[in-house]
Amino acid sequence: MKRFKRILALCPDDDTRENLLKWCKTISERAEPDLIEILRFPEESFLAEYPGNIDEKEFISQELALLEEQARVPLACEPVRCMIKTGPPLQTILNLLSGGIYDLVIIPTSDRESKSFAERIARKSPSGVLIVPQGRKPHFQKVLASIDFSELSDLTLDWAIAFSGLSKKDPNLRAIHATKVPTTNRATLILQPDLLKTAINQTAEKSLKDLLYQKNPNLTWKTSIVSNPIASSAILQEAAKQDTDLIVMGSHGRNLISVALLGGETTEIVRHSKHPVLVVKRKNESLGFLRNLLGLSTENEKAA
Repeated sequence: MKRFKRILALCPDDDTRENLLKWCKTISERAEPDLIEILRFPEESFLAEYPGNIDEKEFISQELALLEEQARVPLACEPVRCMIKTGPPLQTILNLLSGGIYDLVIIPTSDRESKSFAERIARKSPSGVLIVPQGRKPHFQKVLASIDFSELSDLTLDWAIAFSGLSKKDPNLRAIHATKVPTTNRATLILQPDLLKTAINQTAEKSLKDLLYQKNPNLTWKTSIVSNPIASSAILQEAAKQDTDLIVMGSHGRNLISVALLGGETTEIVRHSKHPVLVVKRKNESLGFLRNLLGLSTENEKAA
């Protein structure tokens, strides 16, 4: 049975620590990971001010002991290891992730700067990244999957189904796809805009329902087809309307230049969402783990 082997959780400060540990505990209660690693970076200003009679090694040792004490009670029954790092946070985290040993990264956010940091991690990470805005509790009943019919759609559904399985209540699964009427197309010369919009939406809705049925015919999904040239705006509006517990979406991991030129749906949602966002990528091939773990395999897979 595949499981979470390792979870990496970033603990930036005391304000986010308590809720971060709740997320770690809620997820690990069902996934039973081999190890949860809690990572903290001391503030540079604070690091520079430690007493002159204490060297950096001793200072880090004291910080580590404090973090271990803070994590001991909330994660008493979980396998936990705490880490204190003093290098550049972005590069240090990406170096840790480059080894491919983590199945999930959890990053709390509390302001614009931390959301920007989380977006950069999500764009470059080879692992799934769960971004938790301040004040959001670990619930997984209402899950919204963003489907763009790319090669990542199947994987996005895998993650959405898996995390909805962590809910103590019956999950409320919803899939959304945003359409837009092309402005330079022969169809626009033949059909009236309203008719073309209806045709596009009907085709998208059928394709979405077919995809969901093929993924698992035993699950009930609600679907939303919205006409909006800015997909991220449509997704955020739907999440707010449903008070979604988790938005799940795929990321193609585009570089800074392409994001700047073309815009980035994932970037916009991570930076502006008031709801937790789970970003998955094609590199997450190992993440059939939760489907198997939570008994979500199809009957054909079980028979095999």
